[in-house]
Amino acid sequence: MQMTSKLMDIYEDWMAHREWWFRCVPEVDALITKKYQPVLDSLTNTANMEAVLDLVRTTRDLRLDMGWIILCDQIPRHTYRTHPAKASIISLYLAYAVEHVDFVIDTYSLDKFTGIDWGFLMLPWRHTNEFGLVMSAMQLTWRKIHIEKQLGRFAVVKISSHF
Repeated sequence: MQMTSKLMDIYEDWMAHREWWFRCVPEVDALITKKYQPVLDSLTNTANMEAVLDLVRTTRDLRLDMGWIILCDQIPRHTYRTHPAKASIISLYLAYAVEHVDFVIDTYSLDKFTGIDWGFLMLPWRHTNEFGLVMSAMQLTWRKIHIEKQLGRFAVVKISSHF
């Protein structure tokens, strides 16, 4: 399967399984690891990462961009959270996600993102714990909310009752 198809599958799968979000459940982590560890393993060197990133950037499909961000930000957290020795791997993938957030924000207008996509787009910046990036995420989110209100699309969304 081509990497673009894998990233699209990751995006669609992630959006279809809200029960995976923001939870630390060993069974969910095991499922995500089984499904997506091979994709992470295929990106084990910088040349592979850069080649896939170039492909994602030239394709210009927001779902593909979000698939890359989810792959680099969320999947390693589920896959390696119980392995403290693997923290550097999480940091490596996070750096690629953070870099891609900058590209995505420069490429698409804020009104193109759903609220859910926006939340996942901002997570890599928040996960850095760097004050400047966290503040930038907050400032852009306020701008996004203002745009959504102008378009009549702003609403508070209840994701699930089990959170």
